[in-house]
Amino acid sequence: MSSTKVNEIPISDHKFNKGSVLSVILKVAIPIVLLMIFNSAYAFVDSLMSSNFVNYGETESGTPLTGGTSIGLIFPLMGILNAFQVMHSAGSGLAYTKNIAQNDSDGAKKTFGQTFSLSWTLGAIIISFTALIGIPYILTASGNWHSETWGVHTHEMVLDGYEYMVILTFAFIPMTLQGSYMRILRAEGKGAASAIIPALTMPINIAFDYIFMAMLKLGLVGAGLATLIATTSGATMMILYVFIIKKKGDNINISYKWENIKFRKEFFIAVFIFGLGSFYRRIFDGINIVMVSTYVGNISIDSASKVDVPAWTSSWTMMTRSINMGTMMSLGVGQTMAMLISFYNNSDQKDKVKETLKVGTICVFIVQMIAIGILLLIAKPLFHAYGVKQFDGYGGEIGIAYIFILLFSIPMSLQIIPALFYSGMKTPRSTLFHTMIFNASNIIVVSIFFSIERITKEPLFLFGGIFLGGLIGLVGSGIFFNKRYRQLLSI
Repeated sequence: MSSTKVNEIPISDHKFNKGSVLSVILKVAIPIVLLMIFNSAYAFVDSLMSSNFVNYGETESGTPLTGGTSIGLIFPLMGILNAFQVMHSAGSGLAYTKNIAQNDSDGAKKTFGQTFSLSWTLGAIIISFTALIGIPYILTASGNWHSETWGVHTHEMVLDGYEYMVILTFAFIPMTLQGSYMRILRAEGKGAASAIIPALTMPINIAFDYIFMAMLKLGLVGAGLATLIATTSGATMMILYVFIIKKKGDNINISYKWENIKFRKEFFIAVFIFGLGSFYRRIFDGINIVMVSTYVGNISIDSASKVDVPAWTSSWTMMTRSINMGTMMSLGVGQTMAMLISFYNNSDQKDKVKETLKVGTICVFIVQMIAIGILLLIAKPLFHAYGVKQFDGYGGEIGIAYIFILLFSIPMSLQIIPALFYSGMKTPRSTLFHTMIFNASNIIVVSIFFSIERITKEPLFLFGGIFLGGLIGLVGSGIFFNKRYRQLLSI
């Protein structure tokens, strides 16, 4: 393969090589972090709209069955879907970054083109997979249809949830294309542009959510259609923007010629090797949250707590959104670190790899502290918006539980760093073992404290166990990988 200089400029003139590592991290990460804030805010709004506009009645005990309940039924499957999307986007973005770092224009063009074909290939697989799991999903959920404890519209709720997931599988292709091109733009040093376009899709999604759910009463099918419209709009805007840049002479390495779009096994392997780190982290973090959610949902019915069980369940829904906000903001810095580490490693700048890891870790911690500060300030209106009237400050049970969860988000965010560091270094196996150790340690500790909660009837033991499990998981994985860390840092 002939190799030419990317964008016809020396690699030393690339934006990643201008200024200190800290300045580069800030320039690239700030737009991504702001985008993550928008994403987190949208997650709050979307779940509230689904809960307020989609109602399926109540259980025998008076617990409301809403769109949020339905989404909860398919949450694990949605997590797997998202993991595949992240794997493709992260993998193709890092593969493109490698091409840029090695001045390989031909390789960059093929990476860009094959990102398009791989998106459609994976999309077809995901759609087929969803169709296959649909029947056992409906049969499993239907086991409770005739139970007296369920509402009269349970069948509608289950079917809505499945149809919502099916529609989201069709959104996989535009979502993946947008995510991949977003990372390619970042590799070209165009961080602001890569953040603005996805942010524009959020008001589109919210507007159609309201039209379909509140006005047309389409339930979660409407929510799925809104997401499909928004992601398609985002992918279209991203593609048009990239072609406009090329037309203006900015010369991003894009090409939709057949020889570049043609599916190649080498590209497939490269994307999966680069992207497996992010895939493993998403899968195991998702399993972790699902299992903890199960424990929270099974808080002792005869609890000695002053707060009723439905309030704890509703509180946990809000808390998971809070965890998501903190980790998403930290992920913005982590994604920047992975890209810079790949760039510096492949352009043989080992000193900058170490500097990126050191400075990036400090930035992740600062960003996490900012996220916690914001969440503490807005806690009361958020709890009340989710219908949890028992939250009256940080002296009560729910307030203390919330503090435990915010503290848990610190190790949850910090464990992103080694996972994405290994992605940038193209060592996914290390990410697999690191993520497994972190999440396994957390689940073991949480399980012990859940058993204590069952005996004492005090839910705070469970929430305290969540924080302690995360802390032990972070320290434990750090000790286990201590030698590996030192080897990587002495590159």
